[in-house]
Amino acid sequence: MTIIDPATNLIEIQPLLNGTAMEAADVVEDTWIARYPRPVRCITDNGPEFGQEFRDRLEKNLGIKVRSFTARNPQGNSIVERIHQSVGLILRVITPEENPRSFEDGKRVIRRCLATAMHARPCASSGAIGDLSPGALAFHRDMLLDIPMQTDITVLTTNRQGMIDRNLLRANAKRIKHDYAVDEKVLKQVSLGLSNKLKPSYTGPYRITTVLTNGTVTIELKPHIYERINIRRIKPYRAPI
Repeated sequence: MTIIDPATNLIEIQPLLNGTAMEAADVVEDTWIARYPRPVRCITDNGPEFGQEFRDRLEKNLGIKVRSFTARNPQGNSIVERIHQSVGLILRVITPEENPRSFEDGKRVIRRCLATAMHARPCASSGAIGDLSPGALAFHRDMLLDIPMQTDITVLTTNRQGMIDRNLLRANAKRIKHDYAVDEKVLKQVSLGLSNKLKPSYTGPYRITTVLTNGTVTIELKPHIYERINIRRIKPYRAPI
């Protein structure tokens, strides 16, 4: 399990043995709640380890609001996935050296990989937080030198938002402007699994019946059968010449 504070980018990584909701709640309490200030909100994915028992433990016992994001609309997940890539790289390097032969040896290798990732991450500076390290922001101490550090979270938040806005402007400058209209035909994106890579990724065309202001449209799948869908999952249909 990977736990991250989006304000400071501080992370904690702990292995889950059985992946149950009770074990996940215990890890959160022992790894994060017992060490750091209590968060106001906890955002998770839709994994089975974040079931109702996990929500009850955090919401009823600790007063932490638990919210989940969908697989099609992940929020704040990029840093976690980058950490997972680093852990996977470390595993690929250490596993051939250690050559684990038993379950206990495998757990030891995994814990070593997690410790390696955890040791490097708090000391690594990031441009998103003013070229500071997550450990320096969280503990107000330099991670390499024994000196105190004072940081202004408000200034860092403003600078981070400015960086996000500039990246959005740069990305939007490459986009082609298009406004969907009623009776226009579009193609619908299909969510494909690992075993469906050779299937078509879009179906249609479908006719737009309603255009809403919240970034969604209503399309007609069949006569008298409609679906409201986000514009990110459709694209204009170009009739073959």
